[in-house]
Amino acid sequence: MLDFKPIRVSAKWSRIKFLTCGPECFEKKGCHGLCCDPPSSSKGGPRVYVTPDEAINLHKKYKVKTTKDGFLIPEKGCKLCPFKGKTYECNIHFTPNKPIGCIVSPFALNKNNTLIIRHRYIHLPCRDDSGKPAYKAFRDSLVKIFGRKQTNKLWEHLDAGGGDLTLRMDNKVYNDITEREVSLGRKYND
Repeated sequence: MLDFKPIRVSAKWSRIKFLTCGPECFEKKGCHGLCCDPPSSSKGGPRVYVTPDEAINLHKKYKVKTTKDGFLIPEKGCKLCPFKGKTYECNIHFTPNKPIGCIVSPFALNKNNTLIIRHRYIHLPCRDDSGKPAYKAFRDSLVKIFGRKQTNKLWEHLDAGGGDLTLRMDNKVYNDITEREVSLGRKYND
């Protein structure tokens, strides 16, 4: 059995432009980390998915709790992610503790196993034609999804004007991403 899944990366979706998350987007757009907030259609708090291993680690380190479906539970009376700070930035953004649900969040797999940008990101303030293509703005996400070597291959391919490209996604990462989609009530896409 293969230890990876072949995943097509959509060149069209990869070239949609975004501001880099953090101070650039906060200052230029007043974003306040909207990607961390629940979608307007959500009845509850944030929909931050964590794997079972991440849930154990986050509970040990930060005392946060998760639902049985693998979502972080906000503090009582709050609808924000427990890691969203007073300045709206994620307190674990640049740490190894950031959940895979957050890391890969700009991306989703559609029913054809093609990596695309999640639809809700198209409507966030970070979507900006003065920004960088998604494959550059969300490089860390792609490294988590495909590894550094394949991410570099994707960059070179897209920088050279190439179209869709098939890369190898580790089975564990694939399972984590698809489990996240199922937990969100979607089947591999949104």
